[in-house]
Amino acid sequence: MISQKYKITLKSPQSFYHHADIGTYAHITQRCDKTLEQMVCVAPMLVYVTEGQKSIILPDEVITLESGQIVIIPANQRFAMINHSRFSNHKQAGQYKACMISWQPKSLQQFEMAHPVTPLTSVKVLPHPAKSFLHSLQNLSDLFSDSENLPDTIISHRFEEILLWLMSQGIGLSNTADAQLSLRVRQFLLSAPDKKWSSKEVADEMAMSEATMRRHLSAENTSLTELITDIRMNHGLMLLQTTQWPVQLIALETGYDSGSRFSIRFKERFGFSPGEIRGKSVTKNALS
Repeated sequence: MISQKYKITLKSPQSFYHHADIGTYAHITQRCDKTLEQMVCVAPMLVYVTEGQKSIILPDEVITLESGQIVIIPANQRFAMINHSRFSNHKQAGQYKACMISWQPKSLQQFEMAHPVTPLTSVKVLPHPAKSFLHSLQNLSDLFSDSENLPDTIISHRFEEILLWLMSQGIGLSNTADAQLSLRVRQFLLSAPDKKWSSKEVADEMAMSEATMRRHLSAENTSLTELITDIRMNHGLMLLQTTQWPVQLIALETGYDSGSRFSIRFKERFGFSPGEIRGKSVTKNALS
């Protein structure tokens, strides 16, 4: 698997950086207008749309973001979404682009100790973000623009700078210490999406017996098997949107021995093939 602190930098502007104790930064590119159903925000997330549109479908409303707008989604928020590609002309296929930032519970807990906040509990849109705020986002992006091995303290500072900006807008993000068991399990599984987790390992981390964990997860209408599969599929989706890796490699990074098995699971979960998220025809080789 990829180590707990890693960065993927390509010749294209796509990149994906993750640190197990700090957070995730990603440039997302999508070349289709597929609906992504039954999404769960595992960690508080900020999305800045830079091209195309984004629709977030909630039980009581649909929020549509234009290019240049920001949305903040609290942890454990459940939603569906559509990333709308933009067609620049009749000859070129459109694409959706955005940058995404999420914070790990440990980094949020440390921030809250120094800056007590009222946690955000619903989706929040910033329709006209200040230029200085966008400059801070650019500074974070620039941090990962080369292969330099940066100190964790510098990276943590840049992630915290975004939290300070949000706090100035009255937006606080929680470390979800009292979150549902299913969310805490998701957060733990995300530390190693490719690992073949045993029920005992996860139950031990949750400080409970396997039977108690099964009972609590059942009360939340889920199971460990379902959570493992969903974490793997969502991690695979992220890699499809942020890298140019072949599906075979993404399969290995999400715990599957073959690209075909990953592709089957992916289509069962999202309703379309991995290649389609990159704008490829369904008739093309799914492993390309």
